Amino acid sequence: MEKTSLFKLSGLPEPFAVLLLSFFFILTLAPYFSGADFGSLFRIPVLSRGAKKWLKVIGPIALFGSVLSFVPLVSVTKSPITDSTHSEPSPLAKASPAAHPPAKSNCDLVKIELVRIPAGSFDMGSSEEEIKDVYNFVVSKGVSNHRPDLYNVERPKHRVTISQPFFMSKCEITIGQWKSLMGDLPEGMQAAGFPGILKEYDGQPVVSVRWNETQQFITKLNGQNDGHLYRLPSEAEWEYACRANIPGWYAGKPELLAWYGDNSGNDSHSDSLAAYGKDAAGYNQLLIDNENRSHIVGTTKQANAFGLYDMHGNVWEWCDDYWHENYGEPGIPIDGSVWRGDGDANLRVARGGSWKCGLNWIRSAVRQPYGLECSYGPSCRDIDLGFRVAAVPVSSQ
Repeated sequence: MEKTSLFKLSGLPEPFAVLLLSFFFILTLAPYFSGADFGSLFRIPVLSRGAKKWLKVIGPIALFGSVLSFVPLVSVTKSPITDSTHSEPSPLAKASPAAHPPAKSNCDLVKIELVRIPAGSFDMGSSEEEIKDVYNFVVSKGVSNHRPDLYNVERPKHRVTISQPFFMSKCEITIGQWKSLMGDLPEGMQAAGFPGILKEYDGQPVVSVRWNETQQFITKLNGQNDGHLYRLPSEAEWEYACRANIPGWYAGKPELLAWYGDNSGNDSHSDSLAAYGKDAAGYNQLLIDNENRSHIVGTTKQANAFGLYDMHGNVWEWCDDYWHENYGEPGIPIDGSVWRGDGDANLRVARGGSWKCGLNWIRSAVRQPYGLECSYGPSCRDIDLGFRVAAVPVSSQ
């Protein structure tokens, strides 16, 4: 608690205070200087006897009241200042989180909010020309050992039609949402050596979570019988929701939509691809030194046109599909459903890129396998791998 004045609480500018005091001072003296002429400054008009009588009473009261309004007499609770340009403080800072409160999130950090995704059609994946453009962009940043075939997993581009609307969680599943349902952090986030900067706030995405653990979470979520049937999204649903009817690399300007290697640390205007090109072996250490990290969901980044936050960057997101090396394999669904077929059941798909990635890895079409051993099986845990859920009304089943 601290003392402040009524005038400060009013928020009026200081010059106004000077004018106010001057006015009441003149009002107080007016009865005694009726008709006085102060030359070029001002002239007090001749006052009637009644006016003098009233001003002798009202003037001093008004002057005393105005002076009193500048005296710090009112007790107020001082609120911490929220910096709207940063979603959170430097996570390695020694100060407590309360000393640097995060920006307000547009998402409920404990209860899962769903956004309705309309039915529609889109072109999934990347064309050969688009892949060539991505490769040339990366090479232009000084990454000399880059391979264009890395992006062949996004080919061929093909038309997908999602005939029924569905729901997607507005934000990535948060630590708070996970703990509310599961009781504690995933085992991976409890492990010794897990970076504290990735679990400083309940509003950060839950990460280091196995695909199988997402299924345990979803089973409990469905056990609440809230009228929706929850699951992981299919790859096609995820990309459709990410693009939000906007073709191209991103669903808008990446710096406005995404936390990624360039802006997720203390230096918010770095060029992570150029840094990787200069020193690929030292890139991870550069991220550590710069305190790059995941950010609280739904804060200072914009939602896409469907109203979803962090579809680009922040953390990779699990999908329900088996891994296929490209879209040219037989049996690929074109209705948005989960693709399993002859895919590798020991690998699942992750989408969206993360706070560690360069601009090439947070595109709408980017896909990666994760699995049993880190990057190779459903038991994999990674510090920038999380998820969000899809859902449909139970009545539609």
